[in-house]
Amino acid sequence: MSTGAPRAAPPSRFPLRREQRDAASLVIEWGLVAFLPPAAVVPAPLSRSLLAALLVAVLPAALAAQRPLRATGVRGITFGMVIPGIPQPVARTDAIRSGQFDITGPNRSDVTITFTLPTMLTSPGGGTVPIVFGPASAGWSEAQAIGSQVAFDPSQPFTAALSNNGRGSVFLGATLQPAANTPAGDYTAPVTLTLAYTGA
Repeated sequence: MSTGAPRAAPPSRFPLRREQRDAASLVIEWGLVAFLPPAAVVPAPLSRSLLAALLVAVLPAALAAQRPLRATGVRGITFGMVIPGIPQPVARTDAIRSGQFDITGPNRSDVTITFTLPTMLTSPGGGTVPIVFGPASAGWSEAQAIGSQVAFDPSQPFTAALSNNGRGSVFLGATLQPAANTPAGDYTAPVTLTLAYTGA
């Protein structure tokens, strides 16, 4: 093991946000940054993993002139320091580590939520870590409250109604399943959330 001083963490960075808009759609790319010290200065080969998010909102032309449908990535799923060989779950009810996406649109609109989920997280060095989403890993809250959710299966489309104020939040959890020989590194994967109006 190296006896040199540990490398300082890089300066904090804001999430990378790119937005593309036309009359009938909104696409927001929400990038998250993770940092892990070199394996030589940690007590065991650990890894920190985050999920980035790609949010896609689709509007029918008839609704394009109304209040726009917006999706904002509040945070990605954060697994923190993960020990190889030990599964690391994050519950959708975890106020710190769960993923959260806030949605706004026309009041009381019905919206269909569809996820495209990864099966692996990857590192720049080529390492992979399996990730599993269960049948109740996602939750919908019309009140945008993490303690008041309707659970749903993120692998299946889910229809929800926005609140009287045209708001709602989606929360997401998952379980990371690192193998015992998983190398240290930063592991990430994209999540795609697609929103589509299904009625007023």
